[in-house]
Amino acid sequence: MAPDWNQLRGDLFRIPGTVTMLCSFDSDLRAEMARQDRAEARGRERDRLVEIEAARLLDGDFDPLAPANFYEAVAETVDTMSVGRMLNALREGRHEHAGQILEALTVSYWQRQAQRRAENIVDRRMAGGA
Repeated sequence: MAPDWNQLRGDLFRIPGTVTMLCSFDSDLRAEMARQDRAEARGRERDRLVEIEAARLLDGDFDPLAPANFYEAVAETVDTMSVGRMLNALREGRHEHAGQILEALTVSYWQRQAQRRAENIVDRRMAGGA
C-alpha cells in the first residue's frame, strides 16, 4: 500500500518546531542566494572596470609601440617560438611578416602588463570602497 503523502505532510507540520525550522531554512537559503548574486554582480563589475582600466593604460603609459615599452617587451619576451618564427621570416626576406610577429609579441606583452596592473588598481579601489 502506497503512503498517503498528504497525511505524512500533515503529520510533519504537527511536529513541534517543524514550521520554525522550515522557515529558518528558507530564510537562510534566500540569504545565501542573495549573497551569491551580490558576489557575482561584484565580479562582473570588477571585470568591466579591469577592462576599462587596462584600455586606459594601453593608451597611456603602457602603449606597446612607445620606444621604451617596445624595447622592454622585446627584452622580456619568453615566447621563443614566436622569436624563432620572426628570425626565420627575416632570413627568408619576409620583413613585413617578421614585423607583424614582433608587433604581436610587443602588444601581447603590454596587454598582459596592463591587465595585471588594472586588476591591482581595481582590487585596491574595490577594497577601499567596500
